[in-house]
Amino acid sequence: DLWPHESFFTGDIDFPEEATEHPIIHECSEAEYHRIKAFGSSYLKNIVYTSPQHAHVPIDGGKSFVMGIAFECLIQDAFTATQPAKLRQQIAGGKFHTHSSTFNKRCALRGDFSKGKGIREIADKWKEENKDKTHVTWPDLMQAIEMVKSALGNEGWHRHLRGGAWQQVILWMEQGLPMKAMLDFNYTSLSGQVPVDIKTCNGKTVKGNFDGFSRQAGKLMYDLQAAHYSTGLAQIYGHDQA
Repeated sequence: DLWPHESFFTGDIDFPEEATEHPIIHECSEAEYHRIKAFGSSYLKNIVYTSPQHAHVPIDGGKSFVMGIAFECLIQDAFTATQPAKLRQQIAGGKFHTHSSTFNKRCALRGDFSKGKGIREIADKWKEENKDKTHVTWPDLMQAIEMVKSALGNEGWHRHLRGGAWQQVILWMEQGLPMKAMLDFNYTSLSGQVPVDIKTCNGKTVKGNFDGFSRQAGKLMYDLQAAHYSTGLAQIYGHDQA
C-alpha cells in the first residue's frame, strides 16, 4: 500500500500502478492531472510553510493566475503553428484565440453577466458548463494576446520554445511517496532535458523588472518548483540527461 494514506492527498484519481513500479510519462488532460493523488509542486509548496491541511485548500491565484493560464495556452499554439503567415493574420485580426485549440480546451471566454433579462440563470449555466476551465475576461485575453505578440518578436523565446514537448506529465515514486509534475515545456534541443515553466510577472513595460521577479520567485517558491520538475525529468531520463 502507498504511504501516506490516500486521504492525505487531494483529488479522486488513484496514482497509476504502473508508476509505482517505474517512472512514466503519463498521457492525461490537465483536469485529470490535478485529480491524481500525489505530491505536485503546488502541494509541496503548501506543506513547506504551512501543513497538509492547508494543501487541501484550492489555490486562488487571482488575476495573475488567470493571465498565466491564458498566456500559456496561446503561446503553446503560437509556437507550434505550422503556417506563420496565417498565424500573424489571425493575431492581427484579433481572432487567434478562436483558432487556439489549447486555449479553448483549457479556458473559457467570460461574457458580461452584469445585466440583462435572466442574466443570473444564464451566468449560472455558463459557469456550470465551464466549471473545469479557467474563466478569462475579454480585457485579460487582449493583454495575453499582446504578450504573445511580444514573445513572438523575441529571439530568446524562439530559441527556447522550439524542439521539445508541451504539457508533459511525469509520474514517479520518491522515497516511497507518489510524485507528479506537469511541465509547461520540456526543452530537448540541448544534450539533456530542460524543464521550462512559463511565468508572468508584474514589471516595467520598457524592460524587465528583475528585482520584482526575484521577489515573486522567492515568495512563490519557484526554486522549489524547478527542483521538483528537474527531479521528475531525471527519474525518466537519468540525472546526466536532466
